[in-house]
Amino acid sequence: PPRLCVQTPLPEGRHLRVRLLLQADPKAEVERLRVQSFSTWAMACIGPYSQAARVGAGLFTAGVLGLVPHRMTFPTAAEARVATGAAADRPAWEAELWMTMRSLSNMLREMRSSLAAPCLVQVYVAEGMASEAAKIEARVLDYIRREDSGSVPLVTCAVVPRLPKDGLVEVAFTIDHGDKDVSLSRDVMECKSPSGSLTGAVAVTCRLGPGDTWVACADFSPADLAAASAAELRTEDVRWMAEQCVGALWARLERCSGGKAQSASLLVQYSMGNAHEAVMEAVDVAVGGADRRCTGIASYMPVTALSPGAVLRLTAFAASDL
Repeated sequence: PPRLCVQTPLPEGRHLRVRLLLQADPKAEVERLRVQSFSTWAMACIGPYSQAARVGAGLFTAGVLGLVPHRMTFPTAAEARVATGAAADRPAWEAELWMTMRSLSNMLREMRSSLAAPCLVQVYVAEGMASEAAKIEARVLDYIRREDSGSVPLVTCAVVPRLPKDGLVEVAFTIDHGDKDVSLSRDVMECKSPSGSLTGAVAVTCRLGPGDTWVACADFSPADLAAASAAELRTEDVRWMAEQCVGALWARLERCSGGKAQSASLLVQYSMGNAHEAVMEAVDVAVGGADRRCTGIASYMPVTALSPGAVLRLTAFAASDL
């Protein structure tokens, strides 16, 4: 299957965490793209995985690095300038991202799709490029909209300690092949904890995903990011943040689906490195106790930072029969 591999700051004593998305019907036909030979076409697989797989209405790509396909090393700024016709050398991340999107475009063409078609785009940035994360996220969206100015993917961006081969950027697409009129809805709600010690905003974004699924994301961004990132957050504040995100996410999914009960696979990302157990407990309690007709199973990924300015993010694949 396709895979996305990053280094994360896991809790002490834990060395590996795996998140799996399983197909509902084990007998369903799966079309895979897996190329290991060197070429000028796209980066070869650097492990036992596929570059892309189509299951039903969904097409899932692996995480793609900006490796030059025929030699599997990263491009120099001068090489990217020559290839793109730029007037001056580009920063290292721009050179890598250009090659990443080139490889993705070629892979998707082989799978009868394009850069214009994603419903969910996951962007990972190495820690050394944290200050450029917002620019990188925006540039990814710019590449997509060069193909189709009306494309409205849900884009998430996280900063992690390291990427494979010490790359600077890794990008993965989830694509819907249905011919649907799609819009991206976004709600932002200002909120304050009962104790008054934490204020911020919950932003919820939602759109149709593959088939009859929905993809949605809820971010909590504190009013004072530096204080929230550095402080030893109280368990009550972490629990409150989780309740706000889960409640807002469930409410949006219910509205999007016309009130149908939803089941969701949740990826929980957080940048509060001192709150591993508190986050896991808080989200599990919030998911299990939410007064909604939705249920979810969560997996947890600590990260260095979330762009733009969030400390907690829940990304959901949801469906009435998931």
